[in-house]
Parts: sequence; C-alpha cells; structure tokens
Amino acid sequence: MATVTVSLLAVVIAPSASASHTGLGAVRAFDYGFEGVPAEIEASHRFDFKFANVGAEFHEFVLLELAPEHQDATVEEAIAAADSNDLSFISGFAGAAFAAPGEVAKAALRPDDVGRYVYFCFFQTADDVPHYQLGMVGFLDAT
Repeated sequence: MATVTVSLLAVVIAPSASASHTGLGAVRAFDYGFEGVPAEIEASHRFDFKFANVGAEFHEFVLLELAPEHQDATVEEAIAAADSNDLSFISGFAGAAFAAPGEVAKAALRPDDVGRYVYFCFFQTADDVPHYQLGMVGFLDAT
C-alpha cells in the first residue's frame, strides 16, 4: 500500500512550472488522530510538509476534495461515505502522505479548487477497524 500512496502523490501533485510552494510545517499522526492540520489553506498552491507518525501503527493522510453537493458534510457523513465506498462524495484528490511507525516522510498537498476537503487515514487496526472510524478524519477549507 505504501508504494501506491507514494506513486499517487508523485503523479497527481507533481509541481508544475508555475506552482507556488508554501511550507505547511509538520502534521503528526498518532493512534488515532492528527495534530498540526490547519483549518484553512490557500487553493492552487503546493504545500510541502513533514508527515510524522508518532503512533505504533502505520498511518496515512489522504486529502480529498468534497463534491459540491457535500460541502457541508459532517464527520459522520464522511465516515458513512468511506464505509460504503461512495465515490460521489468526492470530486478530486489533493495529495497523500504515508509513514511507518516512528518515521517521518516528506509530502505535499495541492488543493486545486476553492472549497472543502476531507482527510482520512484508511489503514485498519488488527481487528479490521478503519482508523478514520477511530478519529483519523477531518476537514479543511481551501480559500
């Protein structure tokens, strides 16, 4: 799974010649949540950041653009959409990061459009519970 995440990151958000780069700082993943995720970022800019996994399990940070009709979604609705693989809930991919326990990865996000984005960790516990069901889900706005 790590290879796929890194490959998607490289293909989807590779910087263009006109891309603007901004440092986002560090996002920390722990069992089971995120710290350091801003509530708002600027659209159409590439944000470089460090993704630190301080937990005991593998974690990822996947940023997806919400579809226009889901801009006011709740966490519960996002979880339900993820549980049912409802792809109509999202309209785009804005980046991802992955890190093994105790590791730090360099990553980037690029929210192309103004709007609301949802982030998840899709990894599962040993009991097959998705991490997003345990709190690794949230929203940020691109303005």
